[in-house]
Amino acid sequence: MGDVTRVCFIGRQRKGTIDIRGHQVASWCPTWECRHETPRDPARYDIIVAVKKPPEDLLPLCRAAGVPCVLDVVDGWQQPVRNTREALEELASRMAQ
Repeated sequence: MGDVTRVCFIGRQRKGTIDIRGHQVASWCPTWECRHETPRDPARYDIIVAVKKPPEDLLPLCRAAGVPCVLDVVDGWQQPVRNTREALEELASRMAQ
Protein backbone atom coordinates (compact mmCIF):
# COMPACT_ATOMS: atom_id res chain seq x y z
CA MET A 1 0.00 0.00 0.00
CA GLY A 2 1.35 3.44 -0.86
CA ASP A 3 1.03 6.63 1.12
CA VAL A 4 -1.92 6.78 3.44
CA THR A 5 -3.10 10.36 3.59
CA ARG A 6 -6.89 10.17 3.58
CA VAL A 7 -8.09 8.27 6.65
CA CYS A 8 -11.66 7.94 7.86
CA PHE A 9 -12.52 6.75 11.37
CA ILE A 10 -16.09 5.47 11.70
CA GLY A 11 -17.85 4.68 14.95
CA ARG A 12 -21.11 4.87 16.78
CA GLN A 13 -21.83 8.07 18.58
CA ARG A 14 -21.04 7.07 22.15
CA LYS A 15 -19.03 9.04 24.64
CA GLY A 16 -15.48 7.85 25.09
CA THR A 17 -15.05 5.32 22.34
CA ILE A 18 -15.41 7.44 19.24
CA ASP A 19 -14.26 10.60 21.03
CA ILE A 20 -10.93 9.08 22.00
CA ARG A 21 -10.24 6.65 19.18
CA GLY A 22 -11.95 8.61 16.45
CA HIS A 23 -12.21 12.35 16.85
CA GLN A 24 -9.00 12.80 18.84
CA VAL A 25 -6.86 10.65 16.56
CA ALA A 26 -8.41 12.16 13.42
CA SER A 27 -7.51 15.62 14.69
CA TRP A 28 -3.80 14.76 14.36
CA CYS A 29 -3.83 15.23 10.60
CA PRO A 30 -5.84 17.64 8.43
CA THR A 31 -6.71 14.92 5.88
CA TRP A 32 -8.11 12.55 8.51
CA GLU A 33 -11.75 12.69 9.55
CA CYS A 34 -14.18 11.00 11.86
CA ARG A 35 -17.76 10.11 10.96
CA HIS A 36 -20.72 8.43 12.62
CA GLU A 37 -22.18 6.97 9.43
CA THR A 38 -20.84 4.93 6.53
CA PRO A 39 -19.52 7.11 3.72
CA ARG A 40 -21.38 6.54 0.46
CA ASP A 41 -18.10 6.89 -1.46
CA PRO A 42 -15.43 5.02 0.54
CA ALA A 43 -13.04 5.29 -2.44
CA ARG A 44 -12.31 8.88 -1.37
CA TYR A 45 -10.22 7.40 1.45
CA ASP A 46 -6.96 5.49 1.45
CA ILE A 47 -8.05 3.51 4.50
CA ILE A 48 -11.05 3.30 6.80
CA VAL A 49 -10.80 2.51 10.49
CA ALA A 50 -13.95 1.06 12.05
CA VAL A 51 -13.95 1.80 15.78
CA LYS A 52 -15.43 -1.06 17.82
CA LYS A 53 -18.40 -2.41 15.86
CA PRO A 54 -18.45 -1.52 12.16
CA PRO A 55 -21.78 -0.51 10.62
CA GLU A 56 -23.33 -3.47 8.79
CA ASP A 57 -22.95 -1.82 5.37
CA LEU A 58 -19.31 -0.73 5.82
CA LEU A 59 -17.35 -3.87 4.94
CA PRO A 60 -19.21 -4.66 1.68
CA LEU A 61 -18.80 -1.06 0.51
CA CYS A 62 -15.08 -1.06 1.35
CA ARG A 63 -14.57 -4.36 -0.48
CA ALA A 64 -16.42 -3.11 -3.56
CA ALA A 65 -14.33 0.10 -3.58
CA GLY A 66 -11.07 -1.74 -2.92
CA VAL A 67 -10.43 0.30 0.22
CA PRO A 68 -8.76 -1.45 3.16
CA CYS A 69 -10.76 -1.42 6.36
CA VAL A 70 -8.99 -1.78 9.70
CA LEU A 71 -11.16 -2.98 12.55
CA ASP A 72 -10.34 -1.44 15.91
CA VAL A 73 -12.18 -4.06 17.95
CA VAL A 74 -10.73 -3.45 21.41
CA ASP A 75 -13.57 -4.38 23.77
CA GLY A 76 -16.11 -4.16 20.94
CA TRP A 77 -18.44 -6.68 22.54
CA GLN A 78 -20.59 -6.88 25.63
CA GLN A 79 -18.47 -7.31 28.73
CA PRO A 80 -17.94 -9.37 30.81
CA VAL A 81 -20.71 -11.66 29.53
CA ARG A 82 -19.08 -12.50 26.17
CA ASN A 83 -15.67 -14.03 25.97
CA THR A 84 -12.97 -12.81 23.61
CA ARG A 85 -12.88 -15.98 21.47
CA GLU A 86 -16.63 -15.89 20.85
CA ALA A 87 -16.55 -12.19 19.94
CA LEU A 88 -13.61 -12.60 17.54
CA GLU A 89 -15.24 -15.60 15.86
CA GLU A 90 -18.39 -13.54 15.29
CA LEU A 91 -16.32 -10.69 13.85
CA ALA A 92 -14.41 -13.08 11.55
CA SER A 93 -17.72 -14.50 10.35
CA ARG A 94 -19.00 -11.02 9.50
CA MET A 95 -15.81 -10.19 7.61
CA ALA A 96 -16.04 -13.41 5.56
CA GLN A 97 -19.48 -12.48 4.20
